[in-house]
Amino acid sequence: MFQVQNVYAQSKEEIEYFELLNYTPVNYQFSFGNIIESKISTHKLNSIWKFKNSCNKIGQLTETETRWLEKEINQLALEFFLEDKPVILKEVGGYDGCPDQLLSTEVDDKRIITTIYFCRGGCISFGHTEKFIEIFNNRTNALIAKNN
Repeated sequence: MFQVQNVYAQSKEEIEYFELLNYTPVNYQFSFGNIIESKISTHKLNSIWKFKNSCNKIGQLTETETRWLEKEINQLALEFFLEDKPVILKEVGGYDGCPDQLLSTEVDDKRIITTIYFCRGGCISFGHTEKFIEIFNNRTNALIAKNN
């Protein structure tokens, strides 16, 4: 009897990666509403993935709207930390391609810190993604440092 290979099967790491990217912390709530959100996303901004993608449109926002978006990114990082799921984001890849690893974990004195890798293709770097990563990581790193 033939066994059919499931070409859509994902590894355990891929499943964990996509679940974490799309996870909404339990206590995360918007502070401003749909006015700005509708300018940058057709989806509710409530996960790392949706915020990362929304930052591609940051150039279309006013200064006030940009500050709101940055505040929400900070709040998302805080909520991950408060759930004892601190996350660090890293952009990898480029000319040499992307590594196979999607996630890594590091244990410090008090917690497990998960690093999520965003693969970028080719030599092109997208400043908006870098800005999102910078804001998110600055908040996470400050929380880790403060609570050690």
